[in-house]
Amino acid sequence: MKVLIIDASKCPECGSKHIRFNSKTAELFCETCGYVIQEEIPVIDAKYGVSKVYVNPKEKKIAIVVKMLKTNMERKMTPFYAELKKIRLPGYIEAEVIILCKECVNKKLTMSYPKRKLLAALIYLVSKREGVPITIRDLEKHFDIDKWDLLKIAKFLAKKLGIRLNNTSAESYIIRISSEIGKEKLAHEAIKMLKCVKLSHPLIKAAVCIWIASKKMGVKIKKSELAKAAGISELTLRRNIKKVSLC
Repeated sequence: MKVLIIDASKCPECGSKHIRFNSKTAELFCETCGYVIQEEIPVIDAKYGVSKVYVNPKEKKIAIVVKMLKTNMERKMTPFYAELKKIRLPGYIEAEVIILCKECVNKKLTMSYPKRKLLAALIYLVSKREGVPITIRDLEKHFDIDKWDLLKIAKFLAKKLGIRLNNTSAESYIIRISSEIGKEKLAHEAIKMLKCVKLSHPLIKAAVCIWIASKKMGVKIKKSELAKAAGISELTLRRNIKKVSLC
């Protein structure tokens, strides 16, 4: 339970003791000068399990007490929220992941796999669906999950939640990889190379295009550095660079 205590003994602006609470605007304000002492006070019906505001006119120093009560859903979602705070995701991606996490809780899919692994798989699925270049290696590192476990859980969730995937474009990967190695100026030239490079895997194709663009523009980058940023092995990068050169 969380308790919010606000000092309403007097207005900090004019010193007046005529303090009021407006339940419609969720504000604590001074009647004399109109100064807003506290705004956006959470006012939600306790019947639905979140919070309620209590006004005590007798004790001037304790004006409003907000009691926070967690619903059963919120308790089950807490581990997901805690993990999401540790990583940086675009706002719309995070919102989509949270919606799917709640579906997992409602369908009791959390009984099939640990929540941490479910979250990793959901981030992977949403990023693929929305075309955001988050690699499996990124998720492996952060969530300490094996690649094959991640793909297995992702396949399970896609079936249970009815998620259809879109392949992330090579162009999106080029922008992310070039930014990660600090060579953003290569992105425009690398994107031009996409039509010429005949490779099926968008991530490998993106890395090869960046390498070709670097050679054309005279920008020095190491194959090991590029492979690491792309989330592929250096050997894979070298082999595919040779394939393209033979075409």
